[in-house]
Amino acid sequence: MSEVMETPALAEALALTDAVLETPRGVGRIGSIIGEPGTGKTHAGFYLADHQQGVRIECMEGASKRTLAWQIASAFGLPTEGSSDALRLRILQECEGRLIVMDEANHLTVKQLEWLRPLADVGGAGLLLIGTDLLERTFQLGRNVTLLAQFASRKGAKEIRFAPMDAIQVSAFVLEPRFGAVGKQIATAFHQGCKGYWRDAIGLADACARIMRVEETNALSQPIVKAARHAMARR
Repeated sequence: MSEVMETPALAEALALTDAVLETPRGVGRIGSIIGEPGTGKTHAGFYLADHQQGVRIECMEGASKRTLAWQIASAFGLPTEGSSDALRLRILQECEGRLIVMDEANHLTVKQLEWLRPLADVGGAGLLLIGTDLLERTFQLGRNVTLLAQFASRKGAKEIRFAPMDAIQVSAFVLEPRFGAVGKQIATAFHQGCKGYWRDAIGLADACARIMRVEETNALSQPIVKAARHAMARR
């Protein structure tokens, strides 16, 4: 986690994964995190996989089931030869009680989601899907409602949403851990620059730190925040 504190969103996500892993096998060891791009979902995925001693998989658009199976088997340190179903059998023998984080899960197809479901139902893994609203829509579109009925029933209400942070949260969980206590005007200017998005807040903090090194100062100021905002806007 480097020098950034755990946010309330991360704490909520950790509680969600605890609930997923504690659910009886075959009942619903599936959960999801939904949010706009830049709200910290990927950051959470790495954190949760590390904290829960699980694995994180980056789902890729257009990837086959075989590729997906290879990624998961490789993450578990298992042999990766054979078909997707052969790999799944190996994974089923090793995944009980382990968290499998599927980041960018909106890239998964209906068939891939159904291919994953036995890892939770039979293998006893905790399956966490992370994606944008497109993931949620996958479960709501036309015949997907029927095709994914069992998957959706396993997931149930085990879903949380990541949203942009307010100025107080940005100050508490991004600015203060890195720069110490800052005034309200600085915190407001910083929040206006990142609009509460986790990814932009981290990028803006990095830009501020670079300018502070150049100017040989340890104090964050409004001019530094303004200069950092301009530097990011030029990218």
